[in-house]
Amino acid sequence: MDVRFTPLWISYPKVLWRCYRSLQEGQSLRHLFNVNPVFGPKDIFVFSKIALTELLQSIGVRQPEYVVLERDRRSSERLEKLLRDYGWLVAKPEFGARSKGIFILKDEAQLAEFLKSDRKRRYLVQVFVIGDELSIMFSRMPAGEVKARSIMRRSKVTVVGDGKSTIEQLASSVCEGEVLSAVLKRHDGEEVLPEGEHRLLSELGTYRLGASYEPVSEQPSWVADVETRLSGVDGLNYCRVDVICNPQTNEYWVLELNGSHAEPLEAYQDPDDSAKFFDTLGQSIMQRIEIGKAVEEQGQSPPTRLEILSFASSWFVDYLKRQTRWG
Repeated sequence: MDVRFTPLWISYPKVLWRCYRSLQEGQSLRHLFNVNPVFGPKDIFVFSKIALTELLQSIGVRQPEYVVLERDRRSSERLEKLLRDYGWLVAKPEFGARSKGIFILKDEAQLAEFLKSDRKRRYLVQVFVIGDELSIMFSRMPAGEVKARSIMRRSKVTVVGDGKSTIEQLASSVCEGEVLSAVLKRHDGEEVLPEGEHRLLSELGTYRLGASYEPVSEQPSWVADVETRLSGVDGLNYCRVDVICNPQTNEYWVLELNGSHAEPLEAYQDPDDSAKFFDTLGQSIMQRIEIGKAVEEQGQSPPTRLEILSFASSWFVDYLKRQTRWG
């Protein structure tokens, strides 16, 4: 089983059942809804990328320039200016996960096509920054300081031409199955790549497009700055931050913050090792339960089962509406 393509509705019930059987006295799965009081219980699902980006801006975290795409023409004009000034843009739906619904916009024609193609949702559109891509898990107990717990480097799939083989043949040597199918949707599989030419098969460092992950042993010095800024956000206790950095200049740009729904990328180091996948997710969930229990001990109770059912239903209805209209 390739864990990169395991549907959430299959993987998470299995992991949650394991965690339920491992609960200690005083612990409850309801504590998962109590991890980040700053965002509220819905953070366990998917929170607004736009709201999270604005939060990062408010605490002075460096980010790529961005535009929130609404229906008005003014946003479109700003996007056209960003494209002229910086080159590529990346458009992310306000609510989304696992890199679904993301567009890479490389020129005015692609931007114009994108602006016409999806009028259902709001989008966060950022300048596309090139550099080393890292994902960092941060956490703390409510009374402590936010600390980086793990750092993973994302490596995107690249092939080198030999002047004879097609892109499909070259891609088949580095990925297979559903990953190969996903990659070939973005390329002309019959194109023969000239000898020595390097071709990036996906601009996105996502496991669903063949990216691989390796742990970073030495923590970059700028991580301490991110820790300090996140520590200043009351009620933020668990998150994953995706970053582009330049090791030569020690600069960094935070691309995205994901709250208590964030998956630890260590789970995807070996896509065929389902045992490690479920163990790593389980450990992460138990850590979040421990944090949620500590939040309750400080006086903020988790939602009741009825409240959980109510806002889960509300969230699902909102999700369906977002599929049929803007925002």
